[in-house]
Amino acid sequence: MNIEDWGLLGVFIAGAIPWMEAIAVVPAGILVGLNPVATLIAAVVGNSITIVLFAYFASTIRERLIYWRFEQ
Repeated sequence: MNIEDWGLLGVFIAGAIPWMEAIAVVPAGILVGLNPVATLIAAVVGNSITIVLFAYFASTIRERLIYWRFEQ
């Protein structure tokens, strides 16, 4: 892996933090010289994965709480 791949991996991971990809991660990635399109895609994908996981687990937890509350 070259240095740009490591940078995009960092953008992907940091993009998982809500609102950070738009405020700090994408501008920082572009300022250090990463490809702007690849930086944006990596940040959006990192954030999207976080949102999907949160929605899935929140839904599962909600269903369990409703079942626990009304089935006792």
